[in-house]
Amino acid sequence: MKMLKCLKPTVYSNICGFFAVLLFLLLGCNPAEKSGPAAEPDLASAVKVLDQVHAAFNQKDTAGMYQHYTVATEFYGTDSAENWDLQGFKQYMSKYVASPNPGPNYQVKWRKLAPSSDSKVLWGVEELDYPSLKMPVRSTVVLENINGKWKVQMQQWHFLIKNETADVVDQLQ
Repeated sequence: MKMLKCLKPTVYSNICGFFAVLLFLLLGCNPAEKSGPAAEPDLASAVKVLDQVHAAFNQKDTAGMYQHYTVATEFYGTDSAENWDLQGFKQYMSKYVASPNPGPNYQVKWRKLAPSSDSKVLWGVEELDYPSLKMPVRSTVVLENINGKWKVQMQQWHFLIKNETADVVDQLQ
């Protein structure tokens, strides 16, 4: 019977073994596969963005508004013809800002925001007082967290008309 001669471990072989095990562990474990609960969205920051958008609109401060939008933002006004991308909204706003009419002075009565499962998108609805019209306005909004900042991706405004007065309003059109 022939005996195999074992080599004594050397410092070199210990270091190579250590790095081989480390490499195996690093390559064998993929952190992207780990799933855990999504981080809670920063709702206070999103609320601040919406408040700043309304304040800027009330003051006809377009720069204050546009900082919270992206080039892909879509707008839907209270009139069925008011469907704009950001460029179209800017054209509308340039006429609005130049008009002698004061801003609408929107005041938020209530707001509800709901996050997506990954907390990167918020869907929202808010009711706004619109004192000059003596009727509330509802705003629906979608915000996306882009590089840690909430940006408005879609905003739509609706006049709230009570069901029992809808036929009267319909006759006015």
